[in-house]
Amino acid sequence: MRSAMLALLLAVLSALPAAAAPLALAWGEVAEPVKAGALSPGQVAEHLEFLQAHGWQAVRARDLGTAGERSVLLTFDDPASALRYVVPLLDIYRMVAVVTVGPAQSADPDLAPVLAGLAASPWVELVPRVEEPEGVGAPAVRCGAGDPRRRGEDRLSRLSRTLKAQADRLREVTGAAPVGVAWAPGTW
Repeated sequence: MRSAMLALLLAVLSALPAAAAPLALAWGEVAEPVKAGALSPGQVAEHLEFLQAHGWQAVRARDLGTAGERSVLLTFDDPASALRYVVPLLDIYRMVAVVTVGPAQSADPDLAPVLAGLAASPWVELVPRVEEPEGVGAPAVRCGAGDPRRRGEDRLSRLSRTLKAQADRLREVTGAAPVGVAWAPGTW
């Protein structure tokens, strides 16, 4: 079903003018055996093979400004499954991808070796993912009326501190500064 949806999406997108490119595709967790909400490595391989067979070129986040007509930014949101299952697939298909890292993930000392392994891969760029802390419930930034100015400033300050801490942590673990930032759904 997911492969059919991806095929339908790409068929529609291939008819759009070049100005609509680049395309970005995001995956969450990859697991074997597959579990609810996750994709299997085989499903991800099917997606990568489909993209490649239809002339899509995976690009790095830092190259988005100069990306060509059939460019695609591939993103994965789970560092541990990305290292275990996705990096070998990226190597097979010779494709690059972004792995986003949330605040809890960047602060978890048990994930430091995973992040270092991802940073060592020539196929992966690590990017901090901005998300609201657990239990806050309201978006970090709200557009439109209804949000008092002071509360909005507090959220922006918290967002700025969190993003700086994540970028500093990724720089510490990987030895390189992140090239971008990803926003979790509902954060903006």
